[in-house]
Amino acid sequence: MSGTAVVEAHFGGETRRFLLDIPRLEELQEKTDCGPEWLYERIVEGKHGGWRSHDIRHTLRLALIGGGMLPIEAAVAVDRYAGAGQLAEHKSLCAAIILAAILAPADEVDDPGEQTGEDAGSPAEKSPSAKSTKPPASSA
Repeated sequence: MSGTAVVEAHFGGETRRFLLDIPRLEELQEKTDCGPEWLYERIVEGKHGGWRSHDIRHTLRLALIGGGMLPIEAAVAVDRYAGAGQLAEHKSLCAAIILAAILAPADEVDDPGEQTGEDAGSPAEKSPSAKSTKPPASSA
């Protein structure tokens, strides 16, 4: 995870990107009928009645879409690699995805549709304004 909301992990024979951005996190809440912390506790600690198959499958599917996979491809991958008898092996991945979504700094969320190359960069990097080198004022 290393400080970013994107999780790269092995799934279905490949290293894939997983991201629960706000729209997908909100959809996950609707699908699982709980918030991310509750879902995390359900998956990791077995609280709140323990995890359910849709907790794992929806987390994976929505995070694959957030990571840049087409929705139909994500659904096929989840059907193929997170079906009956395969769910428990994905608990730790789902936990990492959920934690990244709720703990990563918002400015470090990668946008899969983001520009790349020479023209890419933050608005601050592109700004003609002078860069501040002054340290922040002490709060004491």
